[in-house]
Amino acid sequence: MWEAAEWLVTALDQSVNEVSPVVALSEISKPLNVREYGGLYRRDGAGFLFGPVGTPTAYVDARIAHGGGGQVSFAITADMSGVRVDPGATRWGQQVVLLLEPPQPALARWAAGVGQTHGARMDQGALSGWNSWYFHGLNVTGTEVEFVVPVSAVFRRGGHET
Repeated sequence: MWEAAEWLVTALDQSVNEVSPVVALSEISKPLNVREYGGLYRRDGAGFLFGPVGTPTAYVDARIAHGGGGQVSFAITADMSGVRVDPGATRWGQQVVLLLEPPQPALARWAAGVGQTHGARMDQGALSGWNSWYFHGLNVTGTEVEFVVPVSAVFRRGGHET
């Protein structure tokens, strides 16, 4: 029989019921709600990642409960509260994917799929930046900037230094 302490629930948006974004199944005393996307994995990588895919139509909520004795329940729903559907009309819920592979490839596959369906600029490389506001406020200096982006770093765009 498997041990609940070996399995970790991860909420990737840190929405897990006011507890840590990573919690062992053995620590769950009541059903755990995870908003949008997360995973249920053992430390060896066995498990799954879940999250919304396709056209965004509703928020996704997962509910994970551990009843002891090897019993775990997982339910996922799309929150359609407040959505009006006229008589005879159809309204589809949010598509969700379950990726049964280790966390790193599952997260990369899920992120690539979301980027594709949401029109991400896939051919231009990743954006990067630095937000100094919460640490330095209005008092950011060149020293802090150089700490994050060393002077020796050269950024090139289209073959020209910038």
